[in-house]
Amino acid sequence: MRMSMSFQGKTVQCLRATLCAVALGVLFVSCSNGAAGAAPSVEMSSVKEETDTGGKESMTQISASFTDEQEKPSFPRNLAAYLYGDLHSEAGSAVSVTDFFDTQALQAKEGVTDELLDRLQLAEPFTDAQLVTAGTYPVEILAGEMRLKTKLIIQDTTPPVITVPDYLTGKRGETISYKQGVTVTDNSRAEISLEINIDEVMVNMEGSYPVYYRATDPSGNTAEAMTQMIIEDAHVPTEEENRILAKQLLAEIVTYEMTDQEKTTAVFDWCHDNIIPRPKAVNWDIVYGIYDGLYYKEGNCFTSFVTSTYLLDLLGTESRRVTSVLSNGATHVWSLVRVESGWYHFDTTKLPGGYCCLLQTDAQVNAYAASYPAMGKNRFQFRETGMPGRSEAVIVESDYQSPSMRR
Repeated sequence: MRMSMSFQGKTVQCLRATLCAVALGVLFVSCSNGAAGAAPSVEMSSVKEETDTGGKESMTQISASFTDEQEKPSFPRNLAAYLYGDLHSEAGSAVSVTDFFDTQALQAKEGVTDELLDRLQLAEPFTDAQLVTAGTYPVEILAGEMRLKTKLIIQDTTPPVITVPDYLTGKRGETISYKQGVTVTDNSRAEISLEINIDEVMVNMEGSYPVYYRATDPSGNTAEAMTQMIIEDAHVPTEEENRILAKQLLAEIVTYEMTDQEKTTAVFDWCHDNIIPRPKAVNWDIVYGIYDGLYYKEGNCFTSFVTSTYLLDLLGTESRRVTSVLSNGATHVWSLVRVESGWYHFDTTKLPGGYCCLLQTDAQVNAYAASYPAMGKNRFQFRETGMPGRSEAVIVESDYQSPSMRR
């Protein structure tokens, strides 16, 4: 409460008496009507008297002011009883000093106001790194003259979020980016480990292949996503290109002094060791198949067949195409090849168990098929019509190993 008064009179003494009476009366009212614990104060100005030259009294002004000052509220002595104890918070969440207290109980039982809660302070504010990193951090809270100690426990149970496009595109045989349009976020804002599984992608074969992503944050939370990689052909091969590639290769692996069987073995070894099996990609175009084998060095049994027979044909070695239908409905293709001793089975595809089908007899291939029933006993069974008879003489043992297998 603040009051100001102004008086004017004819005698100073009268005015002084009036001022004292008013001041005492106001002081009494202030003390009796004010809030408990109030400490009123009274301010009065000095009396100013002026007399003119004729001896007459002039106006005298007196002012007085009264101020009511309230004591600031203080925290209850048992404030620590309203601490929750250790505060658990998810990484990346905001944390306030009042989060450590049962504020509803403080206000209901102790009459603590919002203004008083606003006076709570942290001795050391939390850093951004602390709020996003799992761990236990000591906390000291300042409440007036009190210092309360507790702990903040940051936990991270939220997995990262992986966003992938509906599909990716790449050109056959070219470098492919598997991260284009892929984003990974996490509440920890830390560096996230991203694994990309491209085992099923055949970069040298046109088609659509699944790409799998797995993200892991520092707390071990993981997330997975999948999209499709569409491989488009960037080059259309020609017969002339295939011929040039084949001639260059034969100049490296075959010499003039070799016998037909030795040349055939050289072709088998190169195709078996260098053409990577890609059984899920099928391209039945012969020109593409040969180019896949010679340039990309990748393909299925058809790729191995057309590549090896193309090389043998350039060497003047006679061959026949053989096809069988496996028990699972899949088609397998290989060759019958003629050398000095007669016709033999010739299959440069990498087969289970490390079997090399190099110039093998019917008995040899059937014995192998019988030893791997999962492949189907009819793997090397085919329609005999128009096919040449095979030699029964063994010229290459069943345990033959290509150069890469002997290393």
